[in-house]
Amino acid sequence: MRQNLISIVTAFGAAGVRLIAEEQNGQGVGVRFHKVRLEYSRTVTLEDKDVILSVRYLGKPLSVVVPCTILDDLAARVLTELTTPAKRALFAKKRLPLFLYAAEGKCERGEVSAGDRIVLEREDFPAGTF
Repeated sequence: MRQNLISIVTAFGAAGVRLIAEEQNGQGVGVRFHKVRLEYSRTVTLEDKDVILSVRYLGKPLSVVVPCTILDDLAARVLTELTTPAKRALFAKKRLPLFLYAAEGKCERGEVSAGDRIVLEREDFPAGTF
C-alpha cells in the first residue's frame, strides 16, 4: 500500500503536480501546480553498479547518479535481486519517476555537485520509500 502511495506522489510530481502536507511552507494541505523544469531521457546507463540518468534542468545538461546502495535498498523492499547489469538497468527504468522526483528536488535546492552531477541520497526520496 505504501509503495502505491509513493508511486502516485512521484508520478504526480513528475507531471508538475505537488501534494502539499500541512506543515510545508505554512500554506496548508492541498495541491499545487508547478512548472516542470526537468527534462529527461529514458536512457539509463551504468557506471560500475551505479545508474546514471541524463537530464536537463532549466536547459543545463546534468547527470543524475543513483548509487548502487539506493538501488539495492529499493530492490530489497520488493524482494528483487539485481544480479546482472541488465536487471539493474531495467529496475531503474521502472522507477524512473521516483528518481526524477528526487533529482528535481535536489536541483531546486541547488544541490548539484562538481561536474554537473546530482548524486541521490536516501533523504532525497519521499518518506516511506525505504
